[in-house]
Amino acid sequence: MVVSISWLTFALAVGAAEGEPPALLSPEAAVAKLSEGGLVIAFRHTARDSDHTPFEADRTGACVPGSELTEQGKQDAADLRKVLAKRAIPVGPVHVSPTCRTREMAEIMFGDGVAEAPELLPPLVKQGGNPLADWEAAGDAMRRLLAEPPPEGQNRVLLGHSRTLWLVDIRRLPTGKATLAEGAAAVLARDDAGTLSVIAVLDLDDWRRLGDIETPAAE
Repeated sequence: MVVSISWLTFALAVGAAEGEPPALLSPEAAVAKLSEGGLVIAFRHTARDSDHTPFEADRTGACVPGSELTEQGKQDAADLRKVLAKRAIPVGPVHVSPTCRTREMAEIMFGDGVAEAPELLPPLVKQGGNPLADWEAAGDAMRRLLAEPPPEGQNRVLLGHSRTLWLVDIRRLPTGKATLAEGAAAVLARDDAGTLSVIAVLDLDDWRRLGDIETPAAE
């Protein structure tokens, strides 16, 4: 109960963004922009067993039900790898949350050469903790991670979680939702003032259409 109240307190404190959300690029237009490089692609991990909430496993990186990808999640990650290759989206630095499911996704999508980034794991609210202070400190670490632009002609990739973008003060997507769906990605661009904003949101079905990959039948 304390954990739930802490989450509610935090959610009420950050609130929703005011004003009309900016128009988003279509998936095709987003791919065209990504082909030029210079952007950030922030993925949420693909499917896991959501019947379990493995807070301790996420803190340690252990692979247990709930912290690891399901078989469908592994297939979804393989599909994403195919789309990135087919559409020749240039990938530069890849930063991966240290949980089991994000490491599995990174291995499937990119193999070696990724960097584990604890900054991508949003603070897990614990009894007696200070949610707002924890998130502010984590946000500072995330902004330091993203301070340097990606190499010319490449895009920086983040493999994180549903609330990863909250760490850069994006607490409501232009779609109206507060979090990304599993396997979805937000494409972020930096304006002249250096502020990151979401210019496109691509869910798994968008990625599959971009790669001419058949959507799996619903069970």
